[in-house]
Amino acid sequence: MSIVTPTTASMSRLRKAHLDFLLVLKWLGVALTIAVAASSIYSASKWSERRGVFDDIGYLRQAHLFQRFGLDGIDTDFARDDDNYFKDAATAIRPIEPNDPGRPFAHTYMPATGKLVIQYPPGTGALLALFPEGHQVAGLYTSSCLVVLLLAILLITRSQSWIQAIACSLLGAASVLFFVSPLKSSYSAAPSVALCAVLGFLTPALFDDRISRVRRLALFAAAGAMLGGLVDLRIANVLLSGGYAVVLLVLLLARRTGGLIASCGTMAVAFMIGISPTLMANWVNAGSPFRTTYGTADTQPPELTWGPLTYYMNDVQGFLLVIALVGSVAVFVKSSRREGSIAAAVAFLTAAISAIFFFTHTLVTPYYLMPAAMLSLWIVVRLFADQSHHRIERGCAN
Repeated sequence: MSIVTPTTASMSRLRKAHLDFLLVLKWLGVALTIAVAASSIYSASKWSERRGVFDDIGYLRQAHLFQRFGLDGIDTDFARDDDNYFKDAATAIRPIEPNDPGRPFAHTYMPATGKLVIQYPPGTGALLALFPEGHQVAGLYTSSCLVVLLLAILLITRSQSWIQAIACSLLGAASVLFFVSPLKSSYSAAPSVALCAVLGFLTPALFDDRISRVRRLALFAAAGAMLGGLVDLRIANVLLSGGYAVVLLVLLLARRTGGLIASCGTMAVAFMIGISPTLMANWVNAGSPFRTTYGTADTQPPELTWGPLTYYMNDVQGFLLVIALVGSVAVFVKSSRREGSIAAAVAFLTAAISAIFFFTHTLVTPYYLMPAAMLSLWIVVRLFADQSHHRIERGCAN
């Protein structure tokens, strides 16, 4: 027969009170995230697909080609606009003059193929093509938002302390809120951030030595395919693979074990498979897999000026990027496990590489830094939640 002392009983009551309080916070966090997501989805359902932005109809023309020609829609030659889909949409924004050197917008002339082609990679158009015309944008944003919502709920339920619950809830609510602004600025931004959330959630597990080799290889394959798929959505998303590449290269130089070599090789192959739609589109439209379909305005060399830095540091993107950088450093220093430090390094380098590129990029846009900021933040917050689980495991073991 055990004897329960007053001290033990008091500690038990405190423990129960803490768990009750944590449960309430979790429910509040989930409710808040769902409410914000519902508001974002409702807002997206009311958006017009003809809002007077040329970039929009460029993406929608790619979707139209896929719906009309299937996989052959990857050929975006303007000569295939024989049904006047793009011309009618563009004319609704402003009249197209026959001798206008800038027409059609969102297209670039490729001397190697003699084609006038859509400048964007095919991924965003392919996703839009999954939904019926007239509801493509709402479908893309709604499905992307739902992916992030489910991940956010999963992250919140992993919380083991009140500060964990608050951090996870804030990330979840903010992530779904951003679908209204600034991700509304470009159709490629929403699926990019949704895929970054998935990748960020899975990244800490890549370096967990406790999982089986088969599962690790599967995770590396999934991560590589997602990094490649991100490039299919936006060419600039190739920067997101920089943090993973640098960290894995350092690990390979430090210890060239068979398991690590297999993991890196698997990720590299999966990345090439993931990026293959863009390489194929470049081949068909530009004449070479490694020739960009973008014009000179988007391929300017780096230029260090105060303009981009000032713009981003006065924008929500800059604020998120600073949080990601500081958070990754804090997790790196505080992490009690090797895999946590490695994943934190990936988060830091991901944010830093994108910051360096876009701070020296002559064009500034409200969503350019969002994929890198969100990927890094999801890694950091997932690591933050995982550290709580590790402390509980050590306590049970003792």
